[in-house]
Amino acid sequence: TKPIKAALIDISGTVHVGKYPIPGAVEACRKLLAAQNIKVMFLTNTSKLSSASLMNQLKEMGFELPESTNAIMTSVSATRDFLIQNNLRPFCLLEDELIQAEFGGLSMDDPNCVVVGLAQSKFKYERLNEAYRLLLKLKEERQKAETQRREDDQPNKKQKLHDGDSKDCEGYLD
Repeated sequence: TKPIKAALIDISGTVHVGKYPIPGAVEACRKLLAAQNIKVMFLTNTSKLSSASLMNQLKEMGFELPESTNAIMTSVSATRDFLIQNNLRPFCLLEDELIQAEFGGLSMDDPNCVVVGLAQSKFKYERLNEAYRLLLKLKEERQKAETQRREDDQPNKKQKLHDGDSKDCEGYLD
């Protein structure tokens, strides 16, 4: 058998429920974290709390976690990494505290994507409508770019006429 190299541990419902640790979870995590040859990462799909807030919450329950917030991967921190890797500027439907904590260095000027999380204070008609309009605009821009790309890839589909270029019938049948 091969030795265990890493442990990925779900947080909510696995090591704690609400504000209380599951019996034995604190001790099990302590032993895993003490093992020199096992990398440990805690995972959660919550979009309500920052990694730092989750870290504090777990410490209050008695978990002894490393100081690095890299020990916790949330859906929001994974989203942040994806946004950075793909040069995306989000329009966020997230709580302000979470945006400040997790998206602090990201540009949100001229957004080119929408990020939605559990943010009850942001689920207002105006904000949802703003996100919807942005998505429609981005879709239209992508369709125009795709149409232009197709036309650029098929320069022989145009005919020269005395009053300018004209699409050949074949171009409309693609």
